[in-house]
Amino acid sequence: MPDKIFCELDPVFETMGLLFVSYNFDEVKIETRKALSDLGFDGERFYSQNLKAYDKYVQVFLKSRVPSQEDALFFDEKDSNYFLILLSLINENRSWLTSSDNLTDTLINTQIIHICKAVFDDDSEFGSVEALDDIIKFLEKSGLEVNAKWKLLRIMQQPKKHITQLINAININMEAYQKAVSEINKPMKKLLDEYITSVNNHSDKKFYEIKDKLSQASSIYPTLIFPVSQMMFEKSCYYGLLSEMVIKDGKARLHSKESLLLKLKALSDSSKLEIITSLKISPKYNLEIAQQLGLTAATMSHHMNVLLNCGFVGVEKKDGKVYYHLHKDNIKDLIEELEQTLL
Repeated sequence: MPDKIFCELDPVFETMGLLFVSYNFDEVKIETRKALSDLGFDGERFYSQNLKAYDKYVQVFLKSRVPSQEDALFFDEKDSNYFLILLSLINENRSWLTSSDNLTDTLINTQIIHICKAVFDDDSEFGSVEALDDIIKFLEKSGLEVNAKWKLLRIMQQPKKHITQLINAININMEAYQKAVSEINKPMKKLLDEYITSVNNHSDKKFYEIKDKLSQASSIYPTLIFPVSQMMFEKSCYYGLLSEMVIKDGKARLHSKESLLLKLKALSDSSKLEIITSLKISPKYNLEIAQQLGLTAATMSHHMNVLLNCGFVGVEKKDGKVYYHLHKDNIKDLIEELEQTLL
């Protein structure tokens, strides 16, 4: 089935993302700059030059946002995997937003467990979604940070009550999202035009390579709230509107000394080097590596994004798990490049 490419932002996805980012804006800006730096850019300069529309988008939303007492439970959390679970829950169950008649505690908790297993590549058996002890045992071995585990436990103790509150928070902030979009109409149009050209021409080959391996989704949406990210769910994928700019700059660096320095920088990090050494023995899934090296799931995701960008690792989906493996040919190419540069 050919991909269905949407040319406008997804209001539900963007509103939920805006709520999360607006409660963690300082941390998000720091992490975005750091991620750009790890990709070989001057993170500070790239952000200040290219993310003005993004900044305004969030700031306008902040002024119009309708806060509630329950927001901290859903959005004021530094563990991005926790938010990803909630985002997946709503994203994959859009009918809940307009009708909660058939919403039950069992249905919600079953969906949460399913999403957690997908996020953390966990295929272990699970007991009862109604049994508190089973829920606690499951969350204890998940890749979530401690605070996020307790938040998710709280939700799963009264799922219908809390997910109804989350849905209300999204619905009452749709107007704030619309105001934010209208304030950046001109730069948004330019970004959307570039996005349409990019996805139609398959300019970002790495995105499509990973998408075809990890997701059956045929719907692709642009996203501004996660401007340099590509996010893949079961039913839809999201492509950051500044990704094309990153790709163009990246292509200019591909055969430059900057590219070589970026790869050497990745190898100089002890955790990334340990990941490569571990994958030399055999392919592994995310949580398996994280547990072996004593890393959080969020830290693992960051390291793997850098290693994927450098071409040191690849991904395959097998038996419902995302396995990482070494790209040995690319590592051999690096060794040859070093010989040509230094000898």
